[in-house]
Amino acid sequence: MVIELRQIVLAIPSLGKLSSLDLSLKTAYRLKQIFASLQKEADFFSEQRRKILDKYGIANEDGSYRFEGDNESLAQGELE
Repeated sequence: MVIELRQIVLAIPSLGKLSSLDLSLKTAYRLKQIFASLQKEADFFSEQRRKILDKYGIANEDGSYRFEGDNESLAQGELE
């Protein structure tokens, strides 16, 4: 099974909610292992995404990015 980084990033909040449920020790431990592994991948993705956005865009004060010219499509292409 192939999982894209985008799917991992989208799964993190759901796994966080699952981990707060009353689970058996075995299930809670396994979920913690999966969550820790996926969180590491999501952190890497976020760091790389920020680098690409900084390369092609200009950061606004609210955390969003503004792109000039064709830079938005270049950033989007590199993110894909």
